[in-house]
Amino acid sequence: NGFVTPPNHLNYLFIVAQGEVKILLGEEPVIIRKYKSFLVDGKITHSVWNNADTETIIIGITVI
Repeated sequence: NGFVTPPNHLNYLFIVAQGEVKILLGEEPVIIRKYKSFLVDGKITHSVWNNADTETIIIGITVI
C-alpha cells in the first residue's frame, strides 16, 4: 500500500532504512534503495509505495 500527498508548500525528505521505495512524482517513478534518501518538492503531487517483497522502513521528514 502507498499514500498520496496533495501539492502544498512543504518539502519532504524520505530516508530508506530498510527495503526499497517507489515514489511517484506525478507520473514519474523514482526508486529509492536502502540507506539512500530523496527530497520531494511538496508542490508536486506524489505517492510513496513499498517496492520490495519484504518489509520496508522509511523515515519521512517534513522540511519547511
